[in-house]
This record gives sequence, C-alpha cells and structure tokens, in this order.
Amino acid sequence: MKTVVLGAGSDLGVQINGASAGPIQLIRDMGSFYKGEIISITQSPAIIKNRNLAEKRKNEQEINTFNKVVYDKCLEKYNDKLFPVVIGGDQSVAIASVLACQKANEKIGVIWFGSHPSFNTYDTTPTGNIHGMVLATVSGQKQEELRNYFDGTAVDPRAISIVGARSIDQREQENLKYANVNVFSTEDIKSNGAGSIVDEAFKAASEYAQKFHIVFNIDILDPTVSMGVSVPEDNGIDEKSAMELIDAILTHARELAGFDLVEFNPTKDPDRKTEQIALNILAKMVSTIDELKDDEEESTT
Repeated sequence: MKTVVLGAGSDLGVQINGASAGPIQLIRDMGSFYKGEIISITQSPAIIKNRNLAEKRKNEQEINTFNKVVYDKCLEKYNDKLFPVVIGGDQSVAIASVLACQKANEKIGVIWFGSHPSFNTYDTTPTGNIHGMVLATVSGQKQEELRNYFDGTAVDPRAISIVGARSIDQREQENLKYANVNVFSTEDIKSNGAGSIVDEAFKAASEYAQKFHIVFNIDILDPTVSMGVSVPEDNGIDEKSAMELIDAILTHARELAGFDLVEFNPTKDPDRKTEQIALNILAKMVSTIDELKDDEEESTT
C-alpha cells in the first residue's frame, strides 16, 4: 500500500473562513517532494454558511454532502490498496476519513493530535460548530445524522487517544470521561517528552485496535510559533516538539492505516511559517510510508 493524497477543502465545520484553501496551497507546494496520486475535493463556492449563534447543527447537510464524497473516495483508495493522506480543511473532514478507515479495516484506533478534543455532541456543544464533534461522531456518541452514509461499526471510544489537549469545554470533559477516552495534555508532552507520550497514547488504545488512524491538527502548535489556524489556543508546543511527535508516530508506521493533517488556514499565515511546518510534516509522512510499503512489496516478491 502506497500513499495517495486527498485534498479535502472545506471550512464548513467552523465559522471562520479560510481553511478550505489550505489543501490547495499545500498540494501546490508538495510538488517538490511528492510524485504520487493527488485528488482535490473542494466545497461549493455557492454555499453560504449558517452563522446563527443559536443553531446547534451548523451546516449539517452541507457537511454531510461534502464528507460523503471524501468518504467514498477514501474507501475507493483503500480498495486499491493505497494509504490515504487527507489534507484538510477544518477537522470536520476527519469524520469522513476516519469512518472510511474504520470501514476498510474494521477495528481501528484513532490518535488525535490537537488542542481541542472534538468530543462535543449536539447536546453539549456551546457553538454548534461541527468541527468540535468529530471524535464523538465517529465513536457513536449520538450524531447519527453526521454519519448517515456509513453502515459499519463505530470506532470504540476506548481505542481513541487525544494528545495535546488544552482547550476542553466543561460538558465535553464529561463526555470524554464517560466514554473512557484517553487524554494527554500539552503539559504532558512538555513534561514527559513527545516520544514517551505518543508511545503511551498507542499503548492505551492498542487493546481495542488493530490499526490506527492519525489526525494531526496543526493547532497543537503555539500561536507564537504558528498562527495559520482558524482557532489558535495559547500554551501549545513548539516546532521541534511537533516534529518529534511525527517522528514518534512513524516508529509505529506499520500500525498506521491513514493520516490526516487538518486546520491549516493560509489566510491566517502571513509569514507562511505554518505552511512550512505543515509541508515538513507531510514530506516526512509520505516519504516514510512510501518507503515502508516499497520494502514490504520487495519482501513479498
């Protein structure tokens, strides 16, 4: 299985515009190091976002329409024995990529890197922004409406580890506790080291999973290092620690089944620093996975 890059250009899950342009910009600049198949999926420019502050299901239908395209394309590539690398877009696109990975592999875990755990439900969300409901949706915590194109078994929440959390809503915290999700904070990374926390995250989820899907939200970085995200949060990690996380993830490369990089917003990135970090992450990920798959093919011939 080799990589295929899918650009998922949507910012329907968040009220701030701009993340929909992230995949286009990153894919354009990946040409210097990536020669594999690239597919671009973009939201319709005719969509007008719902900005009603009282609405708890903002852009639900539009997100489902977009995500079904991403889901179907990911499944097609899994059937072709390829490894999807999905570039968002806001993290609501990960509903589709994670569910496709689960459908193709049956028993996956999810290692989620980012400041927001995305474990709200329609009942607990303070904003109605669906990018804050991804992990709750893929693990079957209500939200059937957001996975109406998926006919498989939801991801076991005990097979989910969140790394880098530092902005958790009060009722979201309760959801995480009751679902037995593993949560490691930014302070855990700073105190114990990136490699140690990544290993703990995989170990905690491995009892319930055979393969893993990675979702890497670029907002895990501190805004003083990287401003190019829609919802920055203080007290993040530096670039060195972020790359150490990627290196640690890749020590588990044989266990991986999919990878997403989400929430890059080029309109918030005037110095293009976030873009460069995202490209460094993608370069390391696709080269390592492609090399691993080449070695596996050679060993079977």
